[in-house]
Amino acid sequence: MKFLFGIMTVLFFGFVSKAAEQKTSPWHVNLLPLNGEYRYERDSSQQTVDRSPISLAAGARKGTSTILFEYSAFTEKTGNSTLSIDRSHQEYSFWLKENFMSFESVDFFIGGGLGAYEEKVTTTLAGSGSATDTSGLQIMGGTCAGVRTLVFRYVLLSFEGRLIAGKSFDPNPQVSLLARLGVEF
Repeated sequence: MKFLFGIMTVLFFGFVSKAAEQKTSPWHVNLLPLNGEYRYERDSSQQTVDRSPISLAAGARKGTSTILFEYSAFTEKTGNSTLSIDRSHQEYSFWLKENFMSFESVDFFIGGGLGAYEEKVTTTLAGSGSATDTSGLQIMGGTCAGVRTLVFRYVLLSFEGRLIAGKSFDPNPQVSLLARLGVEF
């Protein structure tokens, strides 16, 4: 019980000191053009396959809080010359992250995100006729936890794990690992 009380006291004073720090800290711009993401989903035969979306992120940080807008996309092509299916998946999301523990140049954060995704599937039969079906914008959300650091004062490096949920995601939620490299100024 004493141990639990001690941890709660340290966390409380940490949040109070971070709130005081946030009032005096300036805004910083984050640009993250290099993002490597790795996630799994099930295909039509219920086999688990990996996806590596290409993503871009930009946002701002003030004190211990960071807000990011992120765009992610991947495509999948299956089939042969008789029947082919092209799938395009795009995501638009806002992420709010809060540092809960900081050391000299390393911050540990947790956060949540909300956004929308759209899928477009084009089916081509015998190379001549094709039909396109789109999902329209669907709501998605997620949660994340990770670590970030500033290297050489302006280079931002972060690693995070995510759980992302959406209406047609399989499995739902999807587990994602994300590495980012960018700049902060």
